[in-house]
Amino acid sequence: ANTNTNTNITYKNIVISDNDSKTVNLNSEILTSSSSSSSSSSFPSILPSNSLSTPPSNSPSSSPSNSLKLTTIDLSKFEAVKKKPLIAIFSGFKTILMRQTVRSTWLAGSWFKSWTDAKFILADINELPANSSLKYQLLEESKKYNDMIFLPGTFDSYNALGHRITELIKYCANSNKYSFLVKVDDDTYIHMDRLRDLLSWISKEKLYWGEFVHQGQVIIEANHRWADPIYFHQVNGHYATYAMGGGYIISLDIIKWITFSPMPPQEWQNEDAQLGTWLSPVDVTYYSANGGIWNSLCWDCTSCDWRTFMVHGLVDSSGMRQCHSSSSKWDLCACKANEK
Repeated sequence: ANTNTNTNITYKNIVISDNDSKTVNLNSEILTSSSSSSSSSSFPSILPSNSLSTPPSNSPSSSPSNSLKLTTIDLSKFEAVKKKPLIAIFSGFKTILMRQTVRSTWLAGSWFKSWTDAKFILADINELPANSSLKYQLLEESKKYNDMIFLPGTFDSYNALGHRITELIKYCANSNKYSFLVKVDDDTYIHMDRLRDLLSWISKEKLYWGEFVHQGQVIIEANHRWADPIYFHQVNGHYATYAMGGGYIISLDIIKWITFSPMPPQEWQNEDAQLGTWLSPVDVTYYSANGGIWNSLCWDCTSCDWRTFMVHGLVDSSGMRQCHSSSSKWDLCACKANEK
């Protein structure tokens, strides 16, 4: 399907139009093409070089500064297509059990389909050999559930998640179907009724929601899971303010701005810090979850209540099921929250 949105976006006083047709195979969940503006670490940064380490002007940790203007997109231009939030669940080729557990817990039933789409976001399935049993298993799973997207040109590696979020954002922009991007991992439990209520009243424009990290330390130890030496040498020893990757939300205008900016976004090791850096010089609004996203094992749940939207870091299927049943001996935060 060709998308033609005729939307103008202002970036550094340059008005660009995204009315050129961009072809994405939306009928198949295995996408065969992506946005024409490809991304590579060799490209110039999406941010001006003197702004890479500047915190957002409306971030609680920053001082006033001149930010780039994110032109608000007139959503009335897209009224012909009723938009829903996309819940994008990052998942790996081999985490089949976690996907099954998510489907049988917080994604069980069909009541949520009236107000949102939920998809597991995986790497390019063509990364696997043609005769791979895992590839066959994934294709059968995708055919059965119709809830998996294999992003072309991405890899099934933790180190490659920065590129996966880039391609996901471009997919959302080109599909012209989504009002928000709700990004979570497959070890995250979502209270869907609370998320629905949140999205019903929260701002539809310039929205960046999550649990924010301010002045996060960049790790350079080579063997560390979160090592990001390229960022450290290009920027400085601290990340720009960012929402942690267990769960965050961005609005349609931010999705469009990232996708159709005249300079392709530069990618780093950690996808959540990468997004925060892209948005650091832009006039987005930072909505803190205010404790609404919890780590899985919570030894002191005295402050955990009905405001809990998500629980992340559920490392196995039993933890997810315990969270869903509200009967865990570990006193999971979500279990306490269900007792309101």
